[in-house]
Amino acid sequence: MKNPAALLLGFCLLCPALFAVAPHPTVLKVKCDGQMLPVVRVHHDDPYVVAGGKETLVRSEPLYALESAAGYSSNFVEAPRGGLGGQFHMELIGANTYDVSQPHQGQMDLPLELKAWKTLKGGYAVVVIFSGLNQAEILVRELPELPAEKTVQFKISVHALPRTTNPMYFVQIFDETGREVRTNDVSYAWQYYAARERARLAEAITKYQAKYPTADHAAVPFFMVGPVFRPGVVLPTGEITVTLSVGADGTVTDVDAGMIGNDSTRNSVVEALGGWLFLPKLTAGQPDFTTVSVPLKF
Repeated sequence: MKNPAALLLGFCLLCPALFAVAPHPTVLKVKCDGQMLPVVRVHHDDPYVVAGGKETLVRSEPLYALESAAGYSSNFVEAPRGGLGGQFHMELIGANTYDVSQPHQGQMDLPLELKAWKTLKGGYAVVVIFSGLNQAEILVRELPELPAEKTVQFKISVHALPRTTNPMYFVQIFDETGREVRTNDVSYAWQYYAARERARLAEAITKYQAKYPTADHAAVPFFMVGPVFRPGVVLPTGEITVTLSVGADGTVTDVDAGMIGNDSTRNSVVEALGGWLFLPKLTAGQPDFTTVSVPLKF
């Protein structure tokens, strides 16, 4: 092992996004018997899945993946601003240089302060530590019970230091069913997932153009997610058509949702649909600007 390293925790924000970041509800999956299955609960840091009709413990260095989910849990968890995301500042104890190719001894403690709207029992936290889209580590920890409307303080300790300097991190909360719980501090996660989806889109566009090198082709949805509305918000009745402007890179450059009268509802729709991604319209095989009409039923 190299010399021990110290990790100083900083609560600085991620860099402001240069693009729209839509809601990104996720589900945690783990590899079990050759397939990726949703994690239904966590005991300490051991994940459980349902396999063959029964709950099964996944042992020995679980392989995790966070994938898009249909929606969020009905619960909500509040945390101080900056409490669920930021950057770790690493300092080596001693004169040696921190070598990211080698494991290092040490420990980092991530303090959390959470308050659930409704009692959350049997939930778990997922910590994503990353320095880039291809260098991310997923850590899972059991949560203590979070009684309704009561602040609970605890910490997550990590003993295997990430092989990167000054990594970014964010925390996601999941309930006892494995559904992600919304928090007031989701910008860190949403920016990460938006960047990941854009990287996937860029690869898909390359294949898309190779398939239609000289053809005209309409824009094709690549990533879509529904709006997340605040409790009690007034939703429109019937069907409303929203118009999206889609650039040559497949991203949405404008959302015309003027037919929605309620400000909160309209903002939620713009936030979600502004993060949609498309395989762009092709004109003679070349990506082109277009508009897309999206009918919404509330």
